[in-house]
Amino acid sequence: MANIFDVAEFILNDLDTSSTMKLQKIIFYSHAYHLVHYGSPLVNSRVEAWANGPVFPELFSKHRHSFVVAHGHFAPYAPGEKLTTSEVVSIRRALQAFRSKTGSELSELTHSEVPWVKAREGLSPSARSHNEITNAAIRSFYAVGTGANPLFAAR
Repeated sequence: MANIFDVAEFILNDLDTSSTMKLQKIIFYSHAYHLVHYGSPLVNSRVEAWANGPVFPELFSKHRHSFVVAHGHFAPYAPGEKLTTSEVVSIRRALQAFRSKTGSELSELTHSEVPWVKAREGLSPSARSHNEITNAAIRSFYAVGTGANPLFAAR
């Protein structure tokens, strides 16, 4: 299983820079892709349903107060473990699907999808939340495909 900081560095190596919102969402979708296509999590990090979409608090703690991050930002926390072929495939598929999207566009997409919506049930749109988006919820939703999400569109 990949270290979330290695995944972030891999993505930033490709993008060079990214808004933190976009980075969080690309990691979320990479994680979802890996769950669906390989049957296991990409990262062993908790995903929470925050107001702006899914967030990995472990990653957030290292980019707090930054709107944009660049390659090398997470290097001090990344052990530099080699990513497996399936991990790289999952990340590249998410990058291919979402490279041209903004963080706000990706946030809007997550707001239309069941895992985030269900984890935020009963909360106002701007309410703080530490509600978890479980791997089971992610896998069951994205495994059936969704036409609105190019990474999981029914083929």
